[in-house]
Amino acid sequence: MNNQPLKAKPYETDSRGFAILMFLTIVTLAMTTLLVFETSVNGQRVDRVLVSAQVLSRAHEALNGYAITHGTPGTLPCPDTDGDGIENPAAGSCASQLGLLPYKTIGLPETDDSSGAMLWYAVELNYVNNAASARNSSTASSLSVDGDPTAFVVIAPGPPLDVQERKTLVVSDFLEGINADANLASYSRSQTPVQNDQVSSQGKGLYWSLIERRVLAETRLLLNDYRTACGEYPWAAPFGGPYISTVALQAGGIPLATALPFDWGSICLAGTAPTPPGWLALNWQDQLFYSMCTTTQGNCVTISGSPDSPATGALLAPGMILAGQARPGALMQQYFEASNRTLPYTAFEFATPLNHTATYNDVTRALTP
Repeated sequence: MNNQPLKAKPYETDSRGFAILMFLTIVTLAMTTLLVFETSVNGQRVDRVLVSAQVLSRAHEALNGYAITHGTPGTLPCPDTDGDGIENPAAGSCASQLGLLPYKTIGLPETDDSSGAMLWYAVELNYVNNAASARNSSTASSLSVDGDPTAFVVIAPGPPLDVQERKTLVVSDFLEGINADANLASYSRSQTPVQNDQVSSQGKGLYWSLIERRVLAETRLLLNDYRTACGEYPWAAPFGGPYISTVALQAGGIPLATALPFDWGSICLAGTAPTPPGWLALNWQDQLFYSMCTTTQGNCVTISGSPDSPATGALLAPGMILAGQARPGALMQQYFEASNRTLPYTAFEFATPLNHTATYNDVTRALTP
């Protein structure tokens, strides 16, 4: 008997090796295909997010531009509730606090997100044209995103989820979670497998800081026109009212009711005194602070951080109400911060809106001829 172990035939070894190689090749190809597919899907998702982000940015800029250039600065449009691209106001308010973006009203072409859905829009109702309240930074607001006070919200719905049929103007067919519930004043940026809304919002603080820059620019022009026509800036009014010039008072409110030494619209030394725009007195006379120098004093005001310091005067707007402040009132500390609220009212501080903090948000502008 032959006890020698059996040896595999050469062709059997080659066959088993080839089979293993083929198996490994198939597995590798399958994994590569899956990876490429997953990368492609993720890439498409990123592309969709970026496209929607660009669309939201354009809408955001257009809404800010609308508010800054409006005849009453700080006014926002109502939502579009019938799909024609035009805002739908109602008596003292809007037809709804939430609707579609009124793209025609704000000067945009028809605006869709990356999924082809129209943008949705919610607004603080105290900031719309028909609102009874004053349009200024002290006005109360209730609109919020993740708990933060907000002037407006723009939402890109994204691709439809399984339960959404995308019927026009049915909120739950486009938005999800708290963005689609009955509370039209509260929204969230949160994204989950069952909530894919992409949200852009304008925080209340920065919104009013931007608006106040225009308000102070127009006020500066008004006061300089007065000085050109009448030889001096008008005497200030008591801060907190009445808004009537007090002779020799050089710091306080702007005398939008009656100016001295010459009243608004009267004949002055070198022309006619200008007339304040109606929106300024209606919305801002109890908000703004004014410090002026006589022509003899020259540049008697300094503004730390401003390239225009020293100056012939200063204008201040208060920004939104900060912690510890209560408005309305006649106390400077309820409106302004740091050295802007302390005597002798000839030395002030300046910071750009982007450098505002939780304890300082004054908007300051140098008054120069």
